Amino acid sequence: MPKGLLKKSPPPSSSGIYGWYFDYSYYGLPTHVPTTECTFCSTGRWWFNKRHWVLLYIGKASNLYERIVKEHLYGELVRGKAQSSLRQSLGCLLCKKLRINLWKYPDFPRREYIFGDEGESKLSRWMWEHTGVTWVETENIDEREKQAIEYYVLPLNMKGNEHWFIEPLRTLKKDLRDCAPFLGGKRPRRKVRKAYKKFKRLCEKRLNGEE
Repeated sequence: MPKGLLKKSPPPSSSGIYGWYFDYSYYGLPTHVPTTECTFCSTGRWWFNKRHWVLLYIGKASNLYERIVKEHLYGELVRGKAQSSLRQSLGCLLCKKLRINLWKYPDFPRREYIFGDEGESKLSRWMWEHTGVTWVETENIDEREKQAIEYYVLPLNMKGNEHWFIEPLRTLKKDLRDCAPFLGGKRPRRKVRKAYKKFKRLCEKRLNGEE
């Protein structure tokens, strides 16, 4: 589990909803992710081990262990199922910081996008070091997730969310997928830089109240 895990035991195999927290520091927050009005909490009793966390994502799962550990933390690919949306969002936001690249992975029935063995390993390591997760077991996962997304400010939730950050993030992910080479191909560094500049401009416009 991540070092900042807000529960000491691993997640169960039952259904429920979960909240993903991020280390509120330069190293723990992905680039340009806004935290205004988000929910914060702290762990550690003393100043030297105290860490501050910000809630940025809430999800649901029919099996909490498989979703949190296998799919989010380790990026396990399941045939017929897309890669974790949270994991791909983080990878796209952290491409420059972690020096990883998005690749097309053609061996699945529908083309999937991954960060390669080295990139996936770096992303998993970053998530272990700088994120924390907690969960609530429940059978009514759809309704509970909907209520949570409506109540909390969650800039990394792509669905059912009207936060201004969703548009720039969705654009960045699309642009990086569009220029992603097949696994092992030539890295499109110029197109990646262009995608990040566009993402940065969109964020600045929304922060300044421009359309």
